[in-house]
Amino acid sequence: MIDDFKASRFEVAGLAANTITIIYPVLVTLRYLPMEAFVADYIRRELSSNNLLTQPSVRELTIVAAKDLEVVEAQGAHLVDLLAERLTNEEFKSRSFSDFLYQKYSRGPDGFKPNEHLVSRYRELLSGSAQMLFGRRLGTKKN
Repeated sequence: MIDDFKASRFEVAGLAANTITIIYPVLVTLRYLPMEAFVADYIRRELSSNNLLTQPSVRELTIVAAKDLEVVEAQGAHLVDLLAERLTNEEFKSRSFSDFLYQKYSRGPDGFKPNEHLVSRYRELLSGSAQMLFGRRLGTKKN
């Protein structure tokens, strides 16, 4: 399929092959999958031995959990920039994308920008749990 795209047999989102010089393949999963160095090495070997994603303009496959895309969105970051940065970082290219995001944003001066929708849902969950366990909602004084 990549070869067909490069041969201009189709466009992606209205972009022709001559406008996309580098391809970052991403596999999005519904659940987090642990990524260790030996798993990353296995994936690289399997793709290479099957001659998949080996074209010069194609970078290494990145496996991303859907929840990590929400983090990227909340940070206001560009996914392609993060993919490129992770793959040039020897420490993180064999670790999960989630680990990379955590290390990148948790150490910043502002930390993670919260996803306000998720924060409100967790606040409801915790407050309701506090009511059940302690007889009062979070943020209220004990009588």
